[in-house]
Amino acid sequence: MEKYIRISLIIALVMILPILVNAQSKSEKQVEAQMEKLRVAMIDADESTLSKLASDKLTYGHSNADIEDKKKFIQRIISGASDFTEITVQEQTITVSGDVAHVRQKVEAKLKNGDATTVLKLNVLLVWQKQGKEWLLFARQGVRL
Repeated sequence: MEKYIRISLIIALVMILPILVNAQSKSEKQVEAQMEKLRVAMIDADESTLSKLASDKLTYGHSNADIEDKKKFIQRIISGASDFTEITVQEQTITVSGDVAHVRQKVEAKLKNGDATTVLKLNVLLVWQKQGKEWLLFARQGVRL
């Protein structure tokens, strides 16, 4: 009987372990959802959503060394100065520690410049901070690949 119990426990652990290893925490899922809202809002130039996602203390660094605050970040997108037509994310990792999360990702972004399209390939680091019940974008830095 004892042998049967041990074998059953081992089988159960073998079946559950992959689920536990790949499981995302509630906070990681919330940050992932915020990341997707940000991606869509940047493509749609959605001022309201961008404003809700960004911290008032946002620092947003571009791969060309430009640094913007929240107001300049949003203005650049809604004015069409950064007119994203497509943003593809790969190799995204999310790490949460308390009320702070960092996200690393590889991004390919297509921007419309008049009749021309520019393709940017970047490594991006984003820092999110939980303020109240919401995860807000606190910092971002992109580096060209």
